[in-house]
Parts: sequence; structure tokens; C-alpha cells
Amino acid sequence: MGKGVKGFQRGNKVGLQNRFSAEKQPQKRGRKPSMYKKALDSGCELSKEDFVYVIRCLLEMSVGELQQLLSKSAKSEIELPIWVEAFIKGLFADVKRGRTDLFRYSMNLIFGKEPQHIQITNNINQVNYTSPDISVLSDEEKEVFVSLWQKTHRK
Repeated sequence: MGKGVKGFQRGNKVGLQNRFSAEKQPQKRGRKPSMYKKALDSGCELSKEDFVYVIRCLLEMSVGELQQLLSKSAKSEIELPIWVEAFIKGLFADVKRGRTDLFRYSMNLIFGKEPQHIQITNNINQVNYTSPDISVLSDEEKEVFVSLWQKTHRK
């Protein structure tokens, strides 16, 4: 035990109000629902196809149109979903820094990831396995060898 800790002492009432018992149970029993289940229960009907369509439309807009959307959203003239606003701001941040991370992610989402082709430039040395010379074995050893060979090379 640490310095100054005496362990359990008789008559200790610390935490007695917070202890669970048969009479004292939490108001909300069970596990907390996951974020995914909360999102499903929220009644949002945005499918993946709709999501991809909105991303595609945003990528086809000009810089001026995107800035107009953000300014109208800031003035509360229109209500943009938070993910659309975050996507537009992320695009502008990437452009400002000269990166294409969000753009590449969006292209992969819309068109699928491009296949990676692997080119092998090294020659692979093939090892030629020869059958062992069994002429040096005795008759008993040959029988054992042949039985093992048949077990391992059965087709």
C-alpha cells in the first residue's frame, strides 16, 4: 500500500451513498447504445448513394459557388448539414496547403480505388528438386522410404 494508506478500517462510511444494492439501482440499466445505433435511431435517411451524390456535386462546383454556400450558411440564410460545411472547409484547407488528401479520398469514394499493379523486376531463381538416390539404401530402408514417399506425394 502507498504511504499513509491504512487499508480498510471498521466503521468506514465513505461511498456508502453511492454503492449499488438490490434497492439502489441505476436509473438507466444496461449498456449505453453505440454511436452507430444512435445514428440509426435518429431517423436520418441519408443513404450512401445520396452521400456520394452530394460529394460529387460539391466537387463539381466552382470556388465561388462553394464560398457562397459557406457565406449563406454563416448568415443563416440556408441550413447546411454540418458534414457538408466541414467538407467544404476541408477542401479549402487542403487547397490552401497544397494537399489533395480530401480530393483523393472523394475520388476513391466516387469511382473506387484504382488497382495497384505490381511489377517484378528481379529474376526468381527456381530450385530444381531432383529425386533422391535410393540405390545406396538397404532393402528395408527402401521399403520405408517408398511408403513415406507415397504418403507425402499422393495425388
